[in-house]
Amino acid sequence: MKRVRVTERVKSQVLRDGVKALEGGGVLVVPTDTSYGLAVDATTANAVLKVFKLKKRPFNSPIHIIVNSVRMGMDYADFTPEALKLAEVFLPGSLTVILNSRENLPELLTARKSTIGIRIPKKNLVLELVELFKKPITATSANIHGEPDVYSIEDLPWEIGKNVDMIIDEGRLPEVKPSTLVDLTSWPPKILRKGPISSHEIFEVLGLKEE
Repeated sequence: MKRVRVTERVKSQVLRDGVKALEGGGVLVVPTDTSYGLAVDATTANAVLKVFKLKKRPFNSPIHIIVNSVRMGMDYADFTPEALKLAEVFLPGSLTVILNSRENLPELLTARKSTIGIRIPKKNLVLELVELFKKPITATSANIHGEPDVYSIEDLPWEIGKNVDMIIDEGRLPEVKPSTLVDLTSWPPKILRKGPISSHEIFEVLGLKEE
């Protein structure tokens, strides 16, 4: 396991090393705009399996993906007009949209469902990593399933830390709530998880009255 502390001086090299690890099927602990997350190549089933095992995550619980743009997201999901409206206002940002998935993602990732959660985080290191990697990575917190999110590497579960290929340490992160989760595969949309973006804001953009 390689642990690196990110500074502007070494960031470019850290990103290159991170991409190399992802390309080799490795697992990274990365800072996001919410908490520390576990990142692997989301298009490779064997890499995704490592995340499920590390987190002790049930196989019927899908994992979302991080992309760097709506354009990349469109390669993996069907962006409806409503999804594009929300993306224009809130992305990059603390929003995850559940959309109908395309058939180029591992069944394990989507838990054999026909949907996928898409995240475009605020401009930060993880977004730069995806831009350089040119493929989506997993968007799931670096914790054991059901346990608290991780905002500092010092709080990273021991059994995760010793089994990842690289830890990118950006110090203690602000304790931001997980992203707002909106299911756009049915109508009206459903707020599956409340987060930094309120349901009122979501429905207002979509021209709907909040139920």
